[in-house]
Amino acid sequence: MSYRLLWRSKGRHLRMLHEESLPPKFKMESELIAKLLISYSRQHPDDIDILYDLLRIFLTPSGVDFTFVKAFLEDAVTKVLTLQQKHKLLQRFFQVVGSEGNDESKVLSIQLLILPMLRDHLDREHLKIGLGGRAPPTKGSILFKRTHAHNAEKSNETKKEETKANEKEKDDAKAHDTKPEKSRSELVDMDFIRKFMTEALLQSGNPVARSDRLHIELLKISTLLIEFLWKEMTEHRKELIKFTWNHLKCEDSASKHWAYVNVCQFIERYETPNKIILQVYVALLRTHQADKELIRCSLDVLIPALPRRLSPEDYMRAINWTKKIMFEEGHSVPLLMHLWDTIIRHPTVFYKYRHLFVPHMVNSLNRSGLQPTSTLENRTLSLALTNLILCWEDYRKGRLASSWIRKEKQNEEVSSPEKRQKKDEAKGKDEYTEDKFTLSQSMVDLVLNFLAR
Repeated sequence: MSYRLLWRSKGRHLRMLHEESLPPKFKMESELIAKLLISYSRQHPDDIDILYDLLRIFLTPSGVDFTFVKAFLEDAVTKVLTLQQKHKLLQRFFQVVGSEGNDESKVLSIQLLILPMLRDHLDREHLKIGLGGRAPPTKGSILFKRTHAHNAEKSNETKKEETKANEKEKDDAKAHDTKPEKSRSELVDMDFIRKFMTEALLQSGNPVARSDRLHIELLKISTLLIEFLWKEMTEHRKELIKFTWNHLKCEDSASKHWAYVNVCQFIERYETPNKIILQVYVALLRTHQADKELIRCSLDVLIPALPRRLSPEDYMRAINWTKKIMFEEGHSVPLLMHLWDTIIRHPTVFYKYRHLFVPHMVNSLNRSGLQPTSTLENRTLSLALTNLILCWEDYRKGRLASSWIRKEKQNEEVSSPEKRQKKDEAKGKDEYTEDKFTLSQSMVDLVLNFLAR
């Protein structure tokens, strides 16, 4: 095909490099050829190489808008290609990654072809057969709804269901500690996983010297596989954590933060030493000046897993570390806002220990939300913090009211006072010890004063 040869030619590449000095009739050359190749690809979707050829346009900066090429590539890999054609695309990917070409073309192949295809296909399979993937973390604050604060009975039932689900997940993890005979995914089979681990991620069991951008894209793929196909990836746990841990020590901030996302997904799926979990949690709490969205994503995955993965003693250490960082480094407003944002996004996890944080939250409202130098983000977060404090208080009252009603019903069923007393002692007088903490009048005044101002 002559147009493909022209597309690959050095002459066209040189003309793009000197685009500004070209006559007007040559400036649209690459755009016109790209449209012809796209038209050809639509008629011949089995020609996978044309998709990789189209990536060449993004290797050279241009003043022409080529977003239509990106849109076509995403549409092709998610909606057009058949399962067999997708397998061919993956096989071509391993050839590209194993070649001696520049890393930028490998990065583009992952960004525009492999990741969109894998994400779309695994999402579809998860909806169909349930691969075990979880919904992405929701953005913004996750707060108790005040309209449901008094529905304690429902809350208790939900808590029991969550406990059963967690126990079932632990049992499943133990049951699938060995390598499955067959992958649950039609696209990502065991052969793909083996090749990805031995040819793309590592070679001869060791990381390969590549650019940081390519390592980041490989981290994204491995994170996706851990999320959806964690059972199939079980036998590669050592290689996965070895690859990721190297990037946690990396000087490049983007690589480090994507490594945190990966290791948090690893902790969520697999049993991990408590020491490592605490180390990762503390490091994330102290990281507030870099890519906030990636740090939030990491914490959104890690924090709900802490009660399951940590022993009771180490879980309490994690809470105490949160308190320690709050007191020792809370003079930094950005770090304090990062801590408050973390707690706001996980209110149920920190509810039981709110007595450690609420007094400091209340005292920090004026400093974070009313100073002339306060940013709009800090002011918004301060309002969300007051909402959390009030929601916690409503929830506490609802739990206490529900407890009182339940005890009254139990007392009606038990006739003698002696039996009532024995039953109360057996149940434990501090059934709701976490509900004993309440806002003092001075705290209420400070909150109301902040809202009024």
